[in-house]
Amino acid sequence: MEKDNLLNASAGVHEVLEQKPFGYAVVGGLVTDALLDKRTVIDAAARTVIVDNDSIVPTVRPNGTMKDIDMLAFTPCVDSVHESLGEVRHRLREHFPQTSVSLSGYETEHNDTRLQIVARTVVHDEETLCLSMGSVRQEIPAAHLEDTWRLAYRDMELSVLHPVAHLMSYRARSLAGIRPKDVQKVGLLDQRLRAEIADDEYAQFTPWEEFSSSVQDTYTMRRLFERPSLHRAVMVMGRVGLSMIERSPRLIKLSQDNSTVLSRLAHAALAYSRPGQITQH
Repeated sequence: MEKDNLLNASAGVHEVLEQKPFGYAVVGGLVTDALLDKRTVIDAAARTVIVDNDSIVPTVRPNGTMKDIDMLAFTPCVDSVHESLGEVRHRLREHFPQTSVSLSGYETEHNDTRLQIVARTVVHDEETLCLSMGSVRQEIPAAHLEDTWRLAYRDMELSVLHPVAHLMSYRARSLAGIRPKDVQKVGLLDQRLRAEIADDEYAQFTPWEEFSSSVQDTYTMRRLFERPSLHRAVMVMGRVGLSMIERSPRLIKLSQDNSTVLSRLAHAALAYSRPGQITQH
């Protein structure tokens, strides 16, 4: 087994999570790297991403830190998320002991009174979810996440989000917007998907863009001066601080290195913002 290939590590994810009573999707950089590989075939009719057998997603980032495997579970049950993540971590321990994994579930509550640096996905009803960042809300069909695609690689497969939902998650995730380190790949991914996905299907995900735009418009210094409040002040200052960190390669590296204090603070801030996300190193 190629121990420097994150795609191989992800095989253990499917083996565990396909047995669970809830659906799941692998998200994050692993899927982005696969989608941006020019050899990858995006078959919209079959809802399948076919990754070339010779493709490799390195386990190490260019800055020397280890990449993560990030997953989303379509359940608000924290106990199920925690148990499932432990099983995934146990499955990966033998061949990929240094790989961190995170599993996020749905949330059951909004958060409009404290600092929140990443969006929550809150259960509204059986067919509807709500993207939530502070006081900003945006309802989306649950199908945007739960109607998953298949990623096929060699003799294994993974469940992944619809590629457009995967792209939109970059825009909607952070209080500070698209991270500077992700701007180029988000642009490239947008170009590729527009060439592969029908316009009317792409347009179904417009609510994600509306949510992202509303977050960026709501938490600005101008809005703070127009409608001052403690909540808005905390969120604006959080956005400013987060933007400063994300523009610094050195601070990014420290936050990605699981042995540093900054990394532990970053994980604590994520857990505070999104209790449904659990990470194991």
